[in-house]
Amino acid sequence: MKMSETMTTSYKPYYPPKPPGHHKDQTEIKIGDAVVEEGGVLKFAVTFDAPAEKPFVIKYTTSDITAKAPGDYTATTGQIYVKKGDTGAEIKVKTTEDYKYEYTETMKVTLSENSPWAKIVDGVGIGTIKDDDYKPQHYKLNVGDAYAKEGEYLYFKVSLDGKADHKVDFKWTTKDITTEGSADYTPTYGSGTIEKGADHAVIKILAKSDYLKEGYENFKVHVTENDYYVKVHDGEGLGTIKDVYYKPELPTVKIWGDEGYEGDKLVFKVAVDGKNEHGTKVFYHTEAKTANAYGAHQDDYVPAGGKDYVWIPAGKNEAKIEVQTKEDYKHETTEYFHVVLDHGDYKKGVDYAKGTIFDDDHATVPTFVPQGDAVLV
Repeated sequence: MKMSETMTTSYKPYYPPKPPGHHKDQTEIKIGDAVVEEGGVLKFAVTFDAPAEKPFVIKYTTSDITAKAPGDYTATTGQIYVKKGDTGAEIKVKTTEDYKYEYTETMKVTLSENSPWAKIVDGVGIGTIKDDDYKPQHYKLNVGDAYAKEGEYLYFKVSLDGKADHKVDFKWTTKDITTEGSADYTPTYGSGTIEKGADHAVIKILAKSDYLKEGYENFKVHVTENDYYVKVHDGEGLGTIKDVYYKPELPTVKIWGDEGYEGDKLVFKVAVDGKNEHGTKVFYHTEAKTANAYGAHQDDYVPAGGKDYVWIPAGKNEAKIEVQTKEDYKHETTEYFHVVLDHGDYKKGVDYAKGTIFDDDHATVPTFVPQGDAVLV
């Protein structure tokens, strides 16, 4: 039994007697239907009423009915080259395994030809794709309430009324009642998954410590999902944050002095003794002693005061205060001034530090000029 160059057949067809008036060289063509489970191959049998007496070409193409390419099957077009003596052919269409439940779907293969030696009497084959995935169960989704102290986590339980037979994804956002969003808790939105075989997942939100004296605070967690088999029954959980107020221990701040010549920049080290959990703003001012910045000449150093401060970041322990001294080009004794720590959210281990300015000018030596008849002996 002969076949086409590219196709095969699995059976030997029966050829009935040709009716009177039938052209002895014209081959009648039919295409059958095909059925397969998704992921398999649809095999459409193309049959002839008798072995082909002349060579000809059959064209074919696929198209959607309820099955859609490429999601459900691979669309294809092609040609079958029939030789003399061929008895049929086969067209193959690959279907897609999508791992989701759906109803049985169909597509079709349509034949065409343009030859005096062939005639299509049934040119449409229906391909039926059966779903092989388990039909998911319908579930109700609920969100529980949560409670925590400041500095602890709130755990909101997102649960189904049975164990999931497929993965269930959801999204969530928060809505303030008496809280103030990210100032009181974090994060404020997100997504989660109830895995296949599980019946719940947990949303984890941190209640922040703000060191403020306040009462209980509340917010809501709202859950949404777009799973056809899951219906939100109670999609809101109430979050309650209990205040934990304590006055943080104040750090102790110390300051060290510096010395240098006129025109130098004196650097005063400021340090926190102990923990610096939240950062420390240290206020200060300069205070004249023998060195003066407020006199008639104001020629010893650049003063500081009022709102001047240095910032020691959280986790760090040191900063520096810089004071610029002035070059006055006149001889004078060593002078000094103080950098004084002002009050702030800290204890003062040392109230002030000394800034010493050394003179770098030479003393002027008087020149003796003789007068009148003075005689040097």
